[in-house]
Amino acid sequence: MGKRTLDLDDRSARLIHGTDVWSEISDLLYAYTNIQAALTVVGRDADAFLPLRGPATIVVDAGVKAFESGQTDPEVLLGWTRRGVRVYSLPMLHAKVILAEGDPSFVLVGSADAVRPLPKRAEAVLLADEPDTVEEVRSAMAEWKALAGEPLTDDFLQAAVEKYRPAAPAHPADRVVERIPDRRPTPPRPTSPARPEPETRSAQPVGTPDAVTQSAAPSTPPTVAGPAAAPATAARTAAPEPQNWLSEDDDEIGAIGPIVWDRPKYIYLAPLSREGRASLSALERLKHLRREFRVRSEDDGRPVLEVEMFWREEVTKPGAKPGVVYREGWHVVPIQMMGTVRPTTTSQLSSPGKVLQSYTDYSAHPARTYYYLQTNTAGRTMAYRILRDLLAELGERPSFDHAYMMQHKVDAILNLWPEISYSDAG
Repeated sequence: MGKRTLDLDDRSARLIHGTDVWSEISDLLYAYTNIQAALTVVGRDADAFLPLRGPATIVVDAGVKAFESGQTDPEVLLGWTRRGVRVYSLPMLHAKVILAEGDPSFVLVGSADAVRPLPKRAEAVLLADEPDTVEEVRSAMAEWKALAGEPLTDDFLQAAVEKYRPAAPAHPADRVVERIPDRRPTPPRPTSPARPEPETRSAQPVGTPDAVTQSAAPSTPPTVAGPAAAPATAARTAAPEPQNWLSEDDDEIGAIGPIVWDRPKYIYLAPLSREGRASLSALERLKHLRREFRVRSEDDGRPVLEVEMFWREEVTKPGAKPGVVYREGWHVVPIQMMGTVRPTTTSQLSSPGKVLQSYTDYSAHPARTYYYLQTNTAGRTMAYRILRDLLAELGERPSFDHAYMMQHKVDAILNLWPEISYSDAG
């Protein structure tokens, strides 16, 4: 790997600065598991850009005041511990330091808290790999952990999750998972006679949940055509009407304006689901994201850029490989899973969407990660076998762990949806 990976060249340190330093930090840490961190503020979205897993360790302020103020989110800490991370509490902590052990080992020291970046807040983080500096940080981490004592237990953090609530955020979409029963009646589903009903549909969340922490039994899968039922062109189906999972008022959410839909530079194949029921918190996030990112046609007011919600049940078996974390700004092709580990030939394929946000609900069993994608409603759904056959013609097998980045492969995948127009080539 060497210094070239850290972009240090012949230097031993460089500065990362700007309003979104976590994007670069996340890329630097992506291949590392042996991470030691000491962070003063751990917000509710920290796992989105700092997805720690064992044998990582982290020192935080997990005191009563930190929980009550929302400075430290116990739900994030609980999720980390359940992935084998040792979490220590040191109320006197006021550090923002990360040590990545590997080849090469390096440290990050700066101003950035583990919270979602604010557009107008300029941050600065120093990256260094000088051996003496790395050793000094290693010694400081050991000292802080010794002062903290034993790592926090699952029982302690579970109790903290139930007791504490972060302070009310500025943006409603950033609220914590609510643990209250939802007694609202299921709203009627609106119909749209102007758009034909699709021939095949993926399973959708049914109604509203009885409780946020409860996952309902899967809906009965719809009948879909077999792999030999029709040629590729006939296997396409009309784009599903965007699901109204919240209320009739949700149909009015979104701005009317110009449609800016950039062409993806790389694409992931994302096995995701919409089988079962979404939590109340997840539905609220969807509503607020639609308010911000849905764009309606200037001609008829229909949504052209929509926000859709998918999810994935997280792996719970010891030693099992965790799924890919799709980060904000990445483009993914959702493959709608229905109770299978891998897509079947009739699994439904949606057009590429851009990840706007994700979060993991650790109160669900198993934990569930929700992904919110901005999509173009002009894109039709189709059978997964069409994509599989296309990749076979390119000498490729479907990959669910790595992005397709070569231009001719990206173009071939995008050409499955010729009905989608892009604002530019980049």
